[in-house]
Amino acid sequence: MQALLIRTKKEQDKFFILDGAKSSYMIGRGNDVDILLSDNQISRHHAEIKIKEGQWVVVDKNSRNGTLANGKKIDEISLNSCDAFSLGNSTVYVFEMDPQLSEELNVGVIAETTLAPTSQEVLKITSSSPSMMKVMDQVLKVSRFDITVHITGETGCGKEVVAQAIANISPRRDAPFVRVNCGAISEDLIDSEFFGHVKGAFTGADKDRMGLFVEAEGGTLFLDEIGELSASAQTKLLRAIENKSIRPVGATENISVNIRIISATHLNLEERVKEGLFREDLFYRLNVFTIDVPPLRKRKRDIPQIVEDLMAEIQTDMNESKTVRISEEAITVIKNNDWPGNIRQLKNVLESAIVLSNDVIEASDICISESDGKNEQDTFQTLEALGYEQFRKHILKALDVANGNKSKSAKILGISRASLYEKLKLYDID
Repeated sequence: MQALLIRTKKEQDKFFILDGAKSSYMIGRGNDVDILLSDNQISRHHAEIKIKEGQWVVVDKNSRNGTLANGKKIDEISLNSCDAFSLGNSTVYVFEMDPQLSEELNVGVIAETTLAPTSQEVLKITSSSPSMMKVMDQVLKVSRFDITVHITGETGCGKEVVAQAIANISPRRDAPFVRVNCGAISEDLIDSEFFGHVKGAFTGADKDRMGLFVEAEGGTLFLDEIGELSASAQTKLLRAIENKSIRPVGATENISVNIRIISATHLNLEERVKEGLFREDLFYRLNVFTIDVPPLRKRKRDIPQIVEDLMAEIQTDMNESKTVRISEEAITVIKNNDWPGNIRQLKNVLESAIVLSNDVIEASDICISESDGKNEQDTFQTLEALGYEQFRKHILKALDVANGNKSKSAKILGISRASLYEKLKLYDID
């Protein structure tokens, strides 16, 4: 079963499913086409999509502005699943879709749907790279099945975004999505955090507390950094998953729970199983369907769009009244880095760059460390090169953005808290 996902600037994404009743489909803005788009930059009969032995063949129909693939105009091109082509302001992604999913969406010969609630929510995964398009294809396929999903990938690559996308288009989409960082829960709080407790269960338990399993009832529980759980916690988690019930601390009866488990880790769980650090039976319970999220260095073609999205998010959080842009030279610097901390590291660097810049982020504003994106020596060189007054202005701006919080201000500037205090004293800033 073939499917098309169409993204047009400033419009809601469209999702088309083709059932193969026809051998070709016309796309354009004419009323007689099979796939109608409102993009005024495309022709009435812009391109024809032919399906031949599992491949898509796209033929330009002498359109006014042309059809592009890989940035070049084409007359005809063969595409595989997860490839894309562009026409006007629209980008069309092609997928091979699970027939069962199309049946659940209740579509006919050709139909447009919004992948409830909307395909835009899936596309918080910003990408045009084959590796991430494969991830999106897997998200579309697995979302309809109420099975456990395990997401792998390096730190900061977007595993939580993928988990959220699965939840957003699953049958449980209207129920809670609850995230827990397993590595951040201390051993003595595992039972209470996961399963809750009743009043008087222990010192300090002055009221009943609903645990994460109950909080996620009917929805999705996302267990991030699952590989960090202790052996004892793994045993308790396995029991809850197998029995589909939990018992709050201090309670005398079990509570049935109906949730979907999605787990994630940057660790290699198979290796940890071999080393005796992770329960094999729990691993197989979690690893029914695996999605591997590629690191940012393997999807560099996505960097300009990711940077644009992150900058919009950061400036909204900072309540910036003016819009800071980024130069092509700065984008080149970003593309040339391997980003071991992935999108999370890139966001940190952009936060600092927005503060360092005036109206445009230049290449010199991008301060990157191989270890964590925060090279203090390089940052100081950049700041001090601005001169006394400009450096002072940047510190004041960082303090304003952080509402006076020194730790956050130091993070924005890319320097340590101790170094910030030295500069505050030097520049006579209260």
